[in-house]
Parts: sequence; structure tokens; C-alpha cells
Amino acid sequence: MATTPKAYQAYQSSADSLLALDDAISLGLSLLIPPPALKVSEWADSFAYLPAGSAEPGRWDTQKAEYQRGIMDSFNDPSLETIILMMAAQTGKSAVFINVIGYFVDQDPSHILMVQPTIDDAEKFSKDRIAKMIAESPRIRPLFASPRSRDSNNTLLHKEFRGGFIRLAGANAPSGLASTPFRILLCDEVDKYPASAGTEGDPVALAEKRTTTYWNRKEALASTPNIKHESRIEAAFFTSDQRYYEVPCPQCGEFQVLRWDRLRWPSPENGAKRVEPENCFYVCVRNGCEITDEDKGEMILKGKWVATAESLDRKTAGFHINALYSPWIKWSELVHEFVMAAKVAKEQRNTELLKTFVNARLAETWELRGDRADDVELAHKHMSDYDAEAPSGVLVLTAGVDVQHDRVEIEVVGWGVGEESWSLEYKVIRGNPALAGFWKDVDEYLLKRFRHGSGMMLPIRSAFIDSGHHTKQVYAFTRRRSTRGVFACKGVGGDGHPLTPPRASIVGRNNRVPLWNIGTDAAKEAIFSSFKIEERGPGYCHWPKAYQNERGELIARPEYDKEYFMMLTAEELVEIPQPSGRSKREWKQRRERNEALDCRVYAVAALDALRVNFEALAKNFEGQVAAAIEAAKSGNGQAKSPNRRPGWVNSWR
Repeated sequence: MATTPKAYQAYQSSADSLLALDDAISLGLSLLIPPPALKVSEWADSFAYLPAGSAEPGRWDTQKAEYQRGIMDSFNDPSLETIILMMAAQTGKSAVFINVIGYFVDQDPSHILMVQPTIDDAEKFSKDRIAKMIAESPRIRPLFASPRSRDSNNTLLHKEFRGGFIRLAGANAPSGLASTPFRILLCDEVDKYPASAGTEGDPVALAEKRTTTYWNRKEALASTPNIKHESRIEAAFFTSDQRYYEVPCPQCGEFQVLRWDRLRWPSPENGAKRVEPENCFYVCVRNGCEITDEDKGEMILKGKWVATAESLDRKTAGFHINALYSPWIKWSELVHEFVMAAKVAKEQRNTELLKTFVNARLAETWELRGDRADDVELAHKHMSDYDAEAPSGVLVLTAGVDVQHDRVEIEVVGWGVGEESWSLEYKVIRGNPALAGFWKDVDEYLLKRFRHGSGMMLPIRSAFIDSGHHTKQVYAFTRRRSTRGVFACKGVGGDGHPLTPPRASIVGRNNRVPLWNIGTDAAKEAIFSSFKIEERGPGYCHWPKAYQNERGELIARPEYDKEYFMMLTAEELVEIPQPSGRSKREWKQRRERNEALDCRVYAVAALDALRVNFEALAKNFEGQVAAAIEAAKSGNGQAKSPNRRPGWVNSWR
């Protein structure tokens, strides 16, 4: 039996249903609308909060430290790839990083890597900064999982959000710097990073490799600086466009960078009864206007960043800011800190507080000062013409050999009474030290004899060869020549090591090789002390402009040029302040090349190992010269060198 179809009835929507549908459509369409084109500073002013416990908790306001605006907004500049922040403590460096992270979480989701000096520092930053940023900002909080959840995507060092994640790592742990690519790299306090992340190499370079796949990557390096010529942040800043924040004088309007040396305060040195930090003032660079701390806020609000250089790659911006700009530190507080640090440095000879002030308050590197030699002065005062290849005062010759990957450099030094020294020749033999044929040239040179002022021909009595490079080849070469006084050597740095031990060590199981361990600190101290001796005699150092050959002709010595003396004086002994208050003395290299100094170290060590009694040797030498002259008179008219066994110097101790 057929059924009659029901008549169609239109669906009757209620007013509430229509409103709900309209809301759903509106919400769906809103997802297609791109987010507003905010800059980092604008986002921070709209959505960032400072947690309880901060200097000024509550809503973020960039105008309170206006110089931060240009720093934050540089992350929005498409022409920039790297941002360098060389900033004093308490100028807002960490807050800038937090706002940058918040911006990319909310506005431009990305993979973000933040590197701290250690894992402990990374965990502390996560708890004290990242977690509080998430908790305090209503805009950010919904994008992350609840901190109480057991979600593996929300840990102390790894936090995921919609479209990306934040990972925190320590520069001392290479595993945190490997594998995953990141678009945003933030490296904090880079001057505290270790030289190498384990055995993997420079931690900054390792982290930078993780960003190479992104065309729109952003890398930031930030730090208060540390030691001059060793500071990562200083080196990076010098590759940037080097921006400084200029502020207008409230009286004459002259824009200028605030510098410590223009801050003045009453003190006994300028007629006051006592030091009065509370009455300090700043002197305008143009008209000498006296500016007070009360003027600082308005000056900074009207300031501007000015680039003073062109970055090497035109993609790097650098920002330098010192504590004179900080709205949270008064100038009088800085003066008080400085006066106390200077007092401790003067009275207790402890420069640690002064170093901290320079680094953390002025955002400048601390220059280590110590014993050094001036290359120009050394060449000017100590060079002369020799009467022979080996001048008349020379009694014994030693050589120092520095081995490089493509050459060896050799200095032959003549020694006289009181260890007065004459550099006789500086020789560079180029080639591959890994090849056996190369060492034939070295051997031939070490067999060379030098014409003495008496007419005798003097051999090299001992040569020390650096075994730090091409160790296997050096051992093979010296093992068969130790009876000639040719030895492998190895430098040992640090206090407490003698110039040479009583005897050589023996290395190798089958092919036993004598190896001399050299106390390089002791050698360098002896060398640099001798550089300071200005009167010819014991300890004095000579270098040749030229020497007279057997026909009385002057033969120039072009190898003793400016480059040679720069290598010879490439290091200095400095005192490094320690947290204990004591200073640690270390030799620091201030120029790239120091081969001439290394050669002199090895030549000095070779002499020390001979244990020469110069007074006894001088008397015997006079007898040898007299005998040679007498033989020349009765023979063919030529003086001959004495026929002695290779170790003849050791007979006079």
C-alpha cells in the first residue's frame, strides 16, 4: 500500500540560532584577516606586562626607557639579519628579549632558540622570565598549555605554542645547540660563554648554523662586555653599524652621546672638603651647560639612535648603551659606585670592583695592563752592525725552531758572559713538515756554522724544536739527532714550572724520544726582563742591521723588519682580577702572530738545558782562539775551528 509523502516544511530558525550562526560566520571570517602590522615596541605597549617584583610592575610602557624602542623595532626591519646589543646592566636588555619573544609568539609564530651561558642559567631564565611573561599577559597565556599540565610539550627548557615553540639551551651543552632549525636566535650574555661547547667548537657559531635554512631569520647577540680583545660582544659590535643613542642638551639642544668622562662631582681633588656624589652634574659637550639627573628623563625621551659606521655585511645593527641612560639608576649612585671601586683599587690593589664598574655600568671592555715591550723602541735601541756573523762576545750558539703547518721558523742566538745575547739569523723554511724531504732542509740548516769575530766557525750547540705541530715528524727527526743537541720540546704554561727540568722526559714505547718540557711563563719573563736592559753587558739583547763578512763587507739582515719585532713583542704579562680579590698573572697575546717570540723561548730553553758555566767557557774559548791564531800563523794563514765533540760545551760547568 503506497504511502503519501509528507509535505515539505521549511526549517524555522529562532532568533538565538540566527545570532549564533552570525557569530560563527564572523569568527570564521576573522581568521582570514591578517593581524595588525605591529612593531615589537607597539606590541609591547599593547600586550606586555611586567610581573610583580619588577621595578615598575604592571603594564609595559616603552617611553619609560625610550632608547629600547629602536632596539626592539630593529627586529621588524627586513633589511637586518643580526642585532648586536652591547648594554650595561639595568638598562633593560632582558626585558627587550622577553618582548621580542612575546611578539613572535603572538604576531609571527616561529621556532625560537634562546641560549644562556649555562644550563642552570637557561632554567633560571625560563622560571624567572618566560614563565612570568606567559602568566602575566592575557594575550600570551591562552597560546601555551597550562603549566600544571603533564604535557611533554611544556617543560622548563621547551615550551610549545600555536605555530611554534621556545627552546632554551646552555652554551656549555652542545646537545641543546644541535639538530633542530630555528628562525629566531637569541644569545644572551655571550661574553660568559665558554670558548667551546664541549668538543663541538664555538657555541655561537654552532647556534648560528641552526638558522641557515630560513631566509627571514633573526639573530641577536647581547651582553655586558668583559676583557678587551677577548670580548665576543665587542668583536661583534665592531662588525655592526655601531649605533649610539644621542640625546639633546636641555639648555642648548645639542645632541650628544652620554659619556662617563663628562660627569663631574665635587671632591678634594677639585677643592671640596669631601666627595659629594649627590651634587654631580653632566657637562654638555658643546657649550659646557650643566645638566642634572632630573633632566635625564626628558632628554632620553627626545633621543635618537645614530649609526656611526657601516656594517661589514650591511645586515647587522649594533646598539651600545651605558648606565648613564638608565631610568632606574641615578647618576649619583654611579658616582658613589665608581669612587668606592677606585678607592679599593688604590688602597688594596684589587681592581675587581673597578672592572665590574667598567663592564657592567659603562658597557665597556676592561683592558688588562701588564708588562709589555715596545717593538719600535726595541728595534731602535737594540739594533747595530755586527763585526761578524757571530760577534766577538759570542761563546755558544743555540736555536729555537717553531713548527707551523706550512713552514718552520728558526732563530739562531749567540750567547756570551752573563747571558748577553746576539740574534744571528732568523730563517723561514717553507714546505710541508709532514713530508720527510722537508726535514732534510731543516737538518742542513742546523748543521750550519757561523763565522765568529775571531775568525773561527761556530756550530749550533743545541736546538729545541716545538713538537706541538707535526709531533710524529718532530719526534722522528730529533730522536736520531739528540747526540747533536737537537731535541723535541713542549711548552707548559702557568706559574711554578721551571724554565727546564733537570733532565728531559722520555716519550714513546718503542722509539724512545727525549722531550724537554719548557716552562713558557718563566722563559717569557726572562726574555721580557732582558728587553728592558738598556746598557750593553750581562742580559742585554742585540739584533743585527748587518754583519761584516770575511772581506769586511756589510751584509744586510732584512729579516729583522717591523714584522719580526711585532711578533717578538706580541704578548704581554697581565694581572687578571679574581673574585677572591687576588690577581692572576697570565701571558696574553695582543697580536695574531708570535712565532718570533716562540723561537726565542725555545732558544732560551736550549741554553738553559746546556747548564753553561760562561766564565769557565770564556777562559777556554780564549785558549781556543789563541791556539787557532797560532796555527794560522804557522800553517796556511787560515784560522780553524776547534775539533770538538758535539757536546763540548757541557765540559765547562
